Amino acid sequence: MTDTFRPFRTCDELQPLADQYWRAGNWSQYLFTLNNGERAAALLNLFHHVERPSRLWPLVNEVWSMSNCIFADEPVWDEIWANAYRRDGTLRRCHRFIMRPADRRIFDALPETVTVYRGCNSFDAIGGYSWTLSKSVAESFAHRVSRVRGEPLIATVSIPRWCLLAYFDERSEQEIVVDRQMLDGYGFEIDVEAASPKPDTAEDTSYEEAGGRQALHHSSGHYWIDS
Repeated sequence: MTDTFRPFRTCDELQPLADQYWRAGNWSQYLFTLNNGERAAALLNLFHHVERPSRLWPLVNEVWSMSNCIFADEPVWDEIWANAYRRDGTLRRCHRFIMRPADRRIFDALPETVTVYRGCNSFDAIGGYSWTLSKSVAESFAHRVSRVRGEPLIATVSIPRWCLLAYFDERSEQEIVVDRQMLDGYGFEIDVEAASPKPDTAEDTSYEEAGGRQALHHSSGHYWIDS
């Protein structure tokens, strides 16, 4: 181990536990003793230093799904996702373990060209990693985040399957992770339109019922870039 490979600092109460998991090589438990905002950087540090980093891919899903705001850590996620590629630009087989078996089957069955959607609250928020196969899911997120600020918008793009990194449906959101470097670099045309009007139903209380923090964080991390 190098001098730069050491446990990240956490709160005083959890530091002994973090150190214990670190010494044992229990990386999953170690990461979740850290503050949410430090987990992506700590995960990247593991990719840089541990032997057999291919074993870390299941942890990527855990850290990704619990991240407060993917946008804030996008440079870190750029490096993490870069580990998914071989030198020839093809995806490593081990990266597939980021997905559950059922999600891998859906990912493998996707057509050569895939249309994906992203719920946003401004034109500055149309790029990024996290999209969905479901327009209704994107509209739901667009309306949720625009309650904070902005207007509900839907971004739509049709892209080759080789631009996709993963598929997650653990929350029934049909999330597609798009390689944002390819999305930007290849100049794919992204259509942006106003989201359909929200039905006049009872006010969505999912944010308040979840205590506000978790529901909003997932929205901001995955479908809304806080610019």
